[in-house]
Amino acid sequence: MDISKGWVKLPRGIFDWQWYQDQNVKDVYLHLLVKANFKDKEWEEMTIKRGQIVTSREHLAEELKMGVQKVRTALKKLESTNDIVVEATNKYTIVTIVNYDEMQGDGNEANQLVTRNQPSNNQPVTTTKEIKNKKNERRDTFHQTKFAFMEDYHTTEEWEALYDN
Repeated sequence: MDISKGWVKLPRGIFDWQWYQDQNVKDVYLHLLVKANFKDKEWEEMTIKRGQIVTSREHLAEELKMGVQKVRTALKKLESTNDIVVEATNKYTIVTIVNYDEMQGDGNEANQLVTRNQPSNNQPVTTTKEIKNKKNERRDTFHQTKFAFMEDYHTTEEWEALYDN
């Protein structure tokens, strides 16, 4: 599985979805969800919006290795429960996934995922050597402070008395 091609969110509530146990309907829906536009695109002088896919029953059947009648039935079931809206012409079908934006967010998550752990432009990159040097500096400062403090107490008794309190 190549996640560099993108990803979709899948709500945990899908287990309670009425079509979850219907393998054909679930397969068609998940296929549509993954194949749907994640941003508006121009196609044949029209805009195919985010959450829509241009396809045909025959094409879906071929992609899903499923009969055309099974695809038609699955689409009708999904449409009957307002999970999708189907607009068919004699050349193609536009399927709109209802509530796509609520499910998938505003579309910036992919960029946030990539950039979340990257330093900002005004933040210099810290190298491993710099980190090691800073740790050593803190350790040395701690030891110098400890020994300077100990030098103020010349006898072992004075040190032990201070340490025990």
